[in-house]
Amino acid sequence: MIRLLVISFVAAAMSACVTVYQPVTTLQRPVTVDPGLPNLEGLNLLVRCVPSGDGADQGESEELCQNMQQLYSNQGAKVETEVPEEEGGGATKGGFEDWGEKAKPDLVIELRARRLHWENSPVLWALCYASLTLVPAITEATFAQDVSIRDADGFLLIQDTLQARFIRYFGLGFWAVNGLLDLLVRPKGQGLVGNNHKTDFSRDFHGQMSQLAFHARMRERVLKSFEPEPVRPVEGQEGGPPPKGKAKKGSAPPVTAPPAPPTPSRAPLTAPPPPPPSGSKP
Repeated sequence: MIRLLVISFVAAAMSACVTVYQPVTTLQRPVTVDPGLPNLEGLNLLVRCVPSGDGADQGESEELCQNMQQLYSNQGAKVETEVPEEEGGGATKGGFEDWGEKAKPDLVIELRARRLHWENSPVLWALCYASLTLVPAITEATFAQDVSIRDADGFLLIQDTLQARFIRYFGLGFWAVNGLLDLLVRPKGQGLVGNNHKTDFSRDFHGQMSQLAFHARMRERVLKSFEPEPVRPVEGQEGGPPPKGKAKKGSAPPVTAPPAPPTPSRAPLTAPPPPPPSGSKP
């Protein structure tokens, strides 16, 4: 019986965690793009998730790429993913020169995760175990996601950083109090106990990533509108129009207007003779 109580207490204590999500940089900006609409229809996207030592390992990077693939596919884009084996693997496919014209992506989205801050006090953990988890142990971490979006030629369209802070409280007392507040006071979907922090973070992160991809698409269109028009071939050169008065081989002779009638010639105008001097006979 005592062993069963101990096992139950340990299981309850291990699950007595409350995680609080706080949007820090960029994630709190308002989003005008609806991720459920076909905002990226007809685009070919390449999503690269670069692993890092403290931000995201190989498995987490693959999971992130799959998440982004699902997000952009729901908005009408054709998405391919790439996870390099090591950080700093260089440009995608050798800087785009190895891509064929048909396979070249319209946008290349690169994600790099970084851990900015980590705090885990051993003193709080000692007090937590000494008080049988009545005093909560607190673990705090701040992460950054660097986002860069380039066009098919490697031109940088968007560069931004998303930051979020996660605070985890471990303790039966803290968990029980917040559980009662979730049940009696807090609205549904805004509770702290459970996985609501994951839902809130996914909503903000997906909204911002959709907004950035849409902005990159619009910026690419605007930049392409400023491209110079193709130079037309000069008259007489290969591919250009034929010279005037010369018809192409096999074509009908050009129609010319009849010559204008000659104009009658006129005698040149001369100045009148000067008047005779005064007093002289005519």
